[in-house]
Amino acid sequence: MAESLEAKTFLIWDVFSNEIFPLTGEELVAGRSEGDLLFEDTELSGRHCRFFLEENKWHFEDLGSTNGSLVNGAEQLPNAPPHLIGPFHVVIFGSQIIVVLDQQITKIKDRQQLLDYISKNCDNKYVFEAIKKKSVFFMKAKFPQMVLRIKVARLEHKIDLAKVQKQQKLILYDQKAEELLKKKELIDQKVKQLALNKSKMGNQIDAQIEPIVNQLEVLQEELMASESSATSTSIKVEP
Repeated sequence: MAESLEAKTFLIWDVFSNEIFPLTGEELVAGRSEGDLLFEDTELSGRHCRFFLEENKWHFEDLGSTNGSLVNGAEQLPNAPPHLIGPFHVVIFGSQIIVVLDQQITKIKDRQQLLDYISKNCDNKYVFEAIKKKSVFFMKAKFPQMVLRIKVARLEHKIDLAKVQKQQKLILYDQKAEELLKKKELIDQKVKQLALNKSKMGNQIDAQIEPIVNQLEVLQEELMASESSATSTSIKVEP
């Protein structure tokens, strides 16, 4: 099955480094020494947390870290159940501030609108001020790049869907072809059976006709003999 467009277009914005990381594959692990995203942050555990895809939706999970994590201000204790994440959610682990973004970023018209969306999920003034400060650089350097990423993802998604639809249609055609072949086999069997029945019936009728023909021939011979005898008897001999 093709990955949903919602899942395909998820990205994370590392606020302090002003870097964008697409959420691809099934999992992205972050930590100090292990994982896909590594940070020189003493407040992080070696393998601190992860973003992972489940049922075409992205989740965040703390992997038993020492200092825990925050999602939209709510503490994610070590080994707590995963948290479903969505656009403009704010995730904090160690000293890192991460903003989750998706295809809705293409609807953003300016920096203030971006901050308005993020503020709904961030009630920590220090964190929001850091995001607000870095958003200037984000809008200048990363925003155009993100829009292009989303557009690319949309086109890739369309291609994926087209491939899936193509495969589904090919399967249907194969199934129809198989059904027709089975029907043809049945028809061929019926034609063969009809030919056998025809031959059998012809033989049966021939078998019934043969004694009648024999009787007819006998009767015809008797008739000829009778007519011949009658003709001889009726001849008059004159003196």
